[in-house]
Amino acid sequence: MNDKEILKWHKLIKEHKATCYIKKNRYKHDSGYGCFEIGYLIEKNEKMKEKIVIGNGTDHIWFYNSLSNNFDPSEINIDVTLDGYIRFWVHKKFLIWDDEEFGYSSMRFKTI
Repeated sequence: MNDKEILKWHKLIKEHKATCYIKKNRYKHDSGYGCFEIGYLIEKNEKMKEKIVIGNGTDHIWFYNSLSNNFDPSEINIDVTLDGYIRFWVHKKFLIWDDEEFGYSSMRFKTI
């Protein structure tokens, strides 16, 4: 995924057309835990219509307050599409995957 694609999806998030998601996949992390596919998706009729996968080897998601980001994890909302994608979003802010952690087995959110 290149910077142009990331910017496209961040724009879709700001337009309330896309959200962050996770979905369990078949991979197993070296730690022994199962992994998540993570990325961004657009949904239609409560199902995934379009997505971009940014990682397949995430074995846990960090939910903590990043002081530099002025973000409280209690603001996160979660739901599940009919085809099994777990969506995350916050009201009045735009939730994205933290680019600084991209590619690692541990991912976290930040707001833009």
